[in-house]
Amino acid sequence: MATVTIERAQLVEELKKYLSERFFLTDDYRTLPIDESILDLGVESLDFIQVLEDIKEIYHIVIDDDDVLFENFETVNKIADFILQKVINL
Repeated sequence: MATVTIERAQLVEELKKYLSERFFLTDDYRTLPIDESILDLGVESLDFIQVLEDIKEIYHIVIDDDDVLFENFETVNKIADFILQKVINL
């Protein structure tokens, strides 16, 4: 089994860049708040499904039906925590 290493700070930056570019949230992804709801930042509720699909593809993780709770994906920090937990449990 291969060892997967993800640095949290790098993951947060990747997520900020992804969300900013994918959903046109800001011109400079570095200014995207990490503890503000992604819905408040401009991600539409229907886009939430796309976020889940992209995260599964990018980070090669399985997102079970039980995982699909807004509280797991509400902010950049919560998304990062979720991904790290899934990677640790691979």
